[in-house]
Amino acid sequence: MTFRSMAALAGGLLVAACSSLVPATLARMQAMDPLTADPSAIEVALVLPPGFAVAPGSAVLTLGAVSGDARVEERFALKVTPAAISGIDVPPGATASLFRLTPADARRMREVQGQIASWKAEDPRGTTGSLSIGLGGCGIGAGAGGDARASVLIRPEVDSPFLPLFRDVPVRQLIGPALFDAITPCESRQ
Repeated sequence: MTFRSMAALAGGLLVAACSSLVPATLARMQAMDPLTADPSAIEVALVLPPGFAVAPGSAVLTLGAVSGDARVEERFALKVTPAAISGIDVPPGATASLFRLTPADARRMREVQGQIASWKAEDPRGTTGSLSIGLGGCGIGAGAGGDARASVLIRPEVDSPFLPLFRDVPVRQLIGPALFDAITPCESRQ
């Protein structure tokens, strides 16, 4: 069975510039089996520069699979909490946020994992799937400057350290100049 990596961060906030990914973390995420991963253990930490935030309601985890004519794609809203996260450097003026599934969505994701696992047992070569995290960005006040930098870290298992996916990378590079220049104020998205 082929699964795309959890490192496939997508959406308006972080359309990954492949050259910016931390190779060791990417390798670990690609080796991770999304069917056995504990949904309640997966956490994403995001360090954003001043003037930049995650758009309300835009943080989602998507689990999908195809096996023959059968398809499933479930989206799970990620709960966000501002956080002081041990072991993560937050530059002056920047903010750190932690994203995770609610207990109800973690249970629902386990059900979807079970459904896909049964497809895999019946058709190991014909079952493909993906697990991704998407975030949308918005501006606060005057917004982020052109040299704004961000970091994205992931904790794939309980008691594991946060692993850097992107470390201190220019936001403009991550999302591209056109998306960076088109960022709208957060107030207009609420």
